[in-house]
Amino acid sequence: MSKRSLRAYPASGTEAVPNGGVRNHAVGGNFINVKSADQSFKIVVDDTYALNAEANRRFSIDEFKKVTVENDSGSTLNYQLEIGFGKIETDDVSIVGAIKVKNADSPDDVLTVDDPDTQTAIAALQTALEADIEAVTAMLQNDEDQRESLTDLSNSTHATVSNATTTLVTAGTNTNGIIIRRLDMSVNANSSGSSCEVLSGTEEIAKVTGISLHHSDKNIRLQSGVALSVSSSNANSEVNIFYEVL
Repeated sequence: MSKRSLRAYPASGTEAVPNGGVRNHAVGGNFINVKSADQSFKIVVDDTYALNAEANRRFSIDEFKKVTVENDSGSTLNYQLEIGFGKIETDDVSIVGAIKVKNADSPDDVLTVDDPDTQTAIAALQTALEADIEAVTAMLQNDEDQRESLTDLSNSTHATVSNATTTLVTAGTNTNGIIIRRLDMSVNANSSGSSCEVLSGTEEIAKVTGISLHHSDKNIRLQSGVALSVSSSNANSEVNIFYEVL
């Protein structure tokens, strides 16, 4: 039959511990009940691990032989514990010290980390992830705002260029970027050597060269500070473009 016992420490009333003070209880058991406490504090079990404690918290632990009360609250602590053998469920545990993590696929691969550092690293990771999520959400929302339906080109400027080179938007005018909503480029039959192209600054976005060729594209985003230019080598090549300066 399993042993069951319960004893209060102190036996009656509460014990006062100044800030930074320590009280040792050389008593064994497998559970601790914080019957009374006017401050938060730490309970150290067998000089091994610590529990964050406050009034009405209960801890069920493997059998121990010593309990130490550490007052880190910043004020005088008045407390009473119930310590003994029995069964009381744990409602809050914070482990302080080394934690060993084993990989089930590699039993010999053991990762040992210091818990306070781990908590700091997790907090930093969470902050970074939240920032990344906000940035991605903002980017997607901005992209969604920019991408209007292709059937609605009411805010777009339309240009048709043939046998000419034209700068549609200068770099100085492009302060927030450009979206090419729709682009159609074609070279007629029997026009060897004909070509047409679209440039973002000096970078080629699209080009058609040859005989009886056609190219279509949509929703091409240009960064700010670059010019949008269109070129057609002769009357047999043509560029139709709908673009929007943001």
